[in-house]
Amino acid sequence: MPAQPAGPTGPTSADVATEVSGLVTGLGILTFALFPVALPGLILFVVAPLALVAVVGLLLAAPLVLLVWLARTIRRSRSKRSTPGSRLARLASPRAESAPSPDGTPGYTH
Repeated sequence: MPAQPAGPTGPTSADVATEVSGLVTGLGILTFALFPVALPGLILFVVAPLALVAVVGLLLAAPLVLLVWLARTIRRSRSKRSTPGSRLARLASPRAESAPSPDGTPGYTH
């Protein structure tokens, strides 16, 4: 039986360099081979999920936006129906000066 060396043996620097060289070459070949797929892959895996999230967000926000738009439309139609003189009379009334608004400023009317 041959004699074993006293210390632990590891790969030599030449062995490590050969292995690293082979790995780097293989990765370079893979990179060049997969380059034509890179842009479609980015579109498929990055842009498509973001677009899906945007569409879902729009579908969830649409009812809220519709309600806000409807409320503003109703509010505008009600303010157009009231006569301008009655609005001025409400603003000039003594009660309007004494009633504070929710934020504390005077002159708030319903």
